[in-house]
Amino acid sequence: MRSIVTFFTILLLGCARVELEEAKPIFMLIKSPSLNYADAGFLYIGKKRYKVQIYSSANAISSLEVTPKSVCIKGTGCLGYKEFQKRFFSYGYNDNILYAIFSASRIFDGKNLTKKSNGFTQKITHTPNYDIEYSVLNNQRTFRDRINHILIKVKGR
Repeated sequence: MRSIVTFFTILLLGCARVELEEAKPIFMLIKSPSLNYADAGFLYIGKKRYKVQIYSSANAISSLEVTPKSVCIKGTGCLGYKEFQKRFFSYGYNDNILYAIFSASRIFDGKNLTKKSNGFTQKITHTPNYDIEYSVLNNQRTFRDRINHILIKVKGR
């Protein structure tokens, strides 16, 4: 009996994860030459962690988890930012750009930041590598790179 209790204690402690603190309904779109991900779901917010789950018939059919150091995609596994960007984006942006987008933070150290009453915008061009328009306005984050054909939108409801 003691070994069964020990087994379940180790199992529970080994599988324990930091709890996510808040859930928000969202619509998310990630479109790049090698990744298309678009649907409504929930954004779960924790300390230094964002998780998007898309549901169908009460089952999580798709999941994306973003931390400052990695991106995990259901069915693909976890990748560091350099590997994630090499695999799914055409250009190697700042290491944690996807995390910055989910956290509604500025990118490229706030380069060309224009503050608005309801958020901010950034336009960053480095021809021929990227031509980025990024905005965080109200409950929507939009990242568009015209050169690399990448579009990311996260819209809260």
